[in-house]
Amino acid sequence: MTIQSYKMGPGTLKFGTGLATDASCQVKSCLVTCEENVDTEDPVPVICGEEQPGEETVRLTWGLEATLLQDLAAAGFVTWTWTNKMTEQPFEFIPNTVSARKINGVIHVVPISIGGEAKTRPTSDIKWRGKTGSDFVLGAVVV
Repeated sequence: MTIQSYKMGPGTLKFGTGLATDASCQVKSCLVTCEENVDTEDPVPVICGEEQPGEETVRLTWGLEATLLQDLAAAGFVTWTWTNKMTEQPFEFIPNTVSARKINGVIHVVPISIGGEAKTRPTSDIKWRGKTGSDFVLGAVVV
């Protein structure tokens, strides 16, 4: 197989339904994450001396991590996160418009931080978990 790669951007990161909130111009970095979680039950001993093996449950936990430039606009992304705190919101992430691939999912919104070091352009890091029991979907961008 030959080497295949892409450059991050230009792309988009949008949240919500209908007229989605576009955070694309605030994004310095964005990463969709997936972790495998394995829960193993203890074996059950029985009086004959044998054990009923414990069952294993495997699930995936999805997330969205990003570093964003803060804005203080009334209709900006910081305000959107504060207004929609603790809600589940759909998102669409297109890492690179040329590659025509996107990731869709539902995340739990947590308000992002405000402020930072004097005389700098403050950023905030988000690490939002995906909706429990739902998958993120990698698909094609329909033009």
